[in-house]
Amino acid sequence: MFSIKDIRSEARASVQRNFWPGVILCFILAVFLGEYVSSSYAITYYSNYAADYVSSRSETLTNYRKTTNSDYIKILFTNDEVIDVYESYGVKAPYGADDIQSAKLSKHQKEEMNKKISELLPKKSFISKVINYSSDIISLQNTYPVQIAAGAKSLFNRYTFSLGLAILVISVLSMAFSFFVGLPLKVGRSRFFMENLYYKDTGVARVLYLYRQGYIIKPCIIMTIWSAIKFVAGLTIFLYPPIYYMYKQVPYILAENPTVGVKQAFVISKQMMKGFKWQAFLLDLSFIGWHILSILSFGLVGFFYTNSYTSAASAKLYLIVRKNAIKNKNEGYELLCDRYIDLSEADDKEKALIYSENESAKNADMEEKKRIHEQKEIAEKQAEVERKKKIEEMSYDIKKFPETIKGLPKNIKELPKTIKDDSEEKSRQKAERKNQKAQRKNKEQ
Repeated sequence: MFSIKDIRSEARASVQRNFWPGVILCFILAVFLGEYVSSSYAITYYSNYAADYVSSRSETLTNYRKTTNSDYIKILFTNDEVIDVYESYGVKAPYGADDIQSAKLSKHQKEEMNKKISELLPKKSFISKVINYSSDIISLQNTYPVQIAAGAKSLFNRYTFSLGLAILVISVLSMAFSFFVGLPLKVGRSRFFMENLYYKDTGVARVLYLYRQGYIIKPCIIMTIWSAIKFVAGLTIFLYPPIYYMYKQVPYILAENPTVGVKQAFVISKQMMKGFKWQAFLLDLSFIGWHILSILSFGLVGFFYTNSYTSAASAKLYLIVRKNAIKNKNEGYELLCDRYIDLSEADDKEKALIYSENESAKNADMEEKKRIHEQKEIAEKQAEVERKKKIEEMSYDIKKFPETIKGLPKNIKELPKTIKDDSEEKSRQKAERKNQKAQRKNKEQ
């Protein structure tokens, strides 16, 4: 068991110690990958608001936009009748506000058209509500196969060919982006927040961990399966919580050891979370206030604090259940072999050694080297100034050289006298020493 209070305390400390890298990382994942529901909700809200504002002149289009992304796909995929309704009132593809306006429909005709289209929309049964909720909340990435199917079908209708082609191309490109960029970044996020718990200078570049290790395909396949399992479980609602918490540690396992096999990743996570799922749920539940505050602030609190705070707490939870798995020698525990990510039991000497070897820790060394390099540059500049000063002094001496030469004959004439004076002085000193020696000898006798 673990203390939720302690986990949150360590998570807060790590966020405050290295604030901006965590904020920037979470912002990128929220904006480009749809992570962090409370923040991505704000992005979706503003996008829908802008779309509704643009289409506000058309009651038909406004009602049409009120359908969810899943409803829209279902219409393209199953309802050619919708196209016939528009065409019967003289509205041609792509059914935008300008197209409807140009048809010059009367109020009565608009009401009739709205009624007919509403009858063709998918009925809001309990199951369809669950499907819509799951597909919109979990991630738009989970609807890629449906979008591709819808786009492919639309290619066989001359009125929706362009729209279907656009959906098809965008969906394929989005899937490629998600697989080769989105999924590796999610694993990299796990690595960043694990290291950030112990290394004060962990950089945003740690999100590129998989790229630096050279392992992309297998971890991304595992992450794709993990996302698919969550999506399918989310359709049932009741199965989602236990399955989600059972395989919650898969991204962190890949962030520690990207060479883990597909089956091993899920087995290790399942073994890890035995006896911890309920407490993990309570840990997530303890952040409900922060998520509500994030929604009320239109995502701002989430962007600047909640996202990195919850991510740090999840990383700490992984380190706790990881330590327990190694202690109990759970199946696959030998694959949890990265000594850089958990320093909780290392002594000072081992910490110093690990810190010097770890890539996050090297950032501090780089700063120190940078400082030394700057000092060296300053010293070189000062040496250059001194060198120039000496050259200037030498130039001044050279200018005075002619005067020195002029005085040379005079010095040469005085040289014999100088030599004679030196010789007399030496003779005098020699006689004085001889006299002192004789006096000392007489005293001894």
